[in-house]
Amino acid sequence: MGVCGSVEFFGTRADLVAMFTAAEAKTQVWYVPEGLFPEAPTERYLTALQFPSLGLANMDKGRSEPRYLVLPSADALHLRVVPQRRGGVRFAADVLGNPGSISVKPGGVYGDWAMVPGAIMWGHGHEKSRTLFQIYARVIKEQFVCLRRHYWVGPGALALLREGYCLTSDVRLPREYCLSEE
Repeated sequence: MGVCGSVEFFGTRADLVAMFTAAEAKTQVWYVPEGLFPEAPTERYLTALQFPSLGLANMDKGRSEPRYLVLPSADALHLRVVPQRRGGVRFAADVLGNPGSISVKPGGVYGDWAMVPGAIMWGHGHEKSRTLFQIYARVIKEQFVCLRRHYWVGPGALALLREGYCLTSDVRLPREYCLSEE
C-alpha cells in the first residue's frame, strides 16, 4: 500500500481499549483481517475489542503483526481476486479494493520485556479514508504522548518503558535501539 499518512504508536491492552473505544464512539465502523487469503475471509469484527489477543504482539517485528481493514459500517468488503503464477487464485482484502478504508495494526506487548508498535495507515485520497484516518489519529494524539517526534506512546506503555521494557520495531535489534524518553 502506498501510504499517504501513518501514525505509529505503542500501547498496552488498556491503552488500545481506550483508543479504539474513543474512535469507535466518533464513527460507525467494522473490521476485517487484511491480507491475501486462499479463501475469502469470513472473520468480521464490529469493534476492535474483539480482535484476538488485542494488546499482545505475537511476532518479533511490528511489521509482521496482523493488520485489519477499518471500513465505514455502511460499506461492503470488496475482495480482489489475485491469480497466482502457479495456478489458482488468492483473495485480497486490502485498501486497494476498498478505497474508503484505512488499515490498523494494533501491536502490543511481546513477552515480558518488549513492545512492538502498532500503526494506523491511510493509503488513498478517498474522502472516507481521510476522515477515518483523521478520527483515529486525533484520538491517538489526544490520549498518547509523543516521543522522539515520531512514536505515540500510551499511558500504560509509558509506564512499561519506565519499568525497563524495550519499545522497538524489531525485538531482535540490540537494546540501544529501544525507544527512550530522551
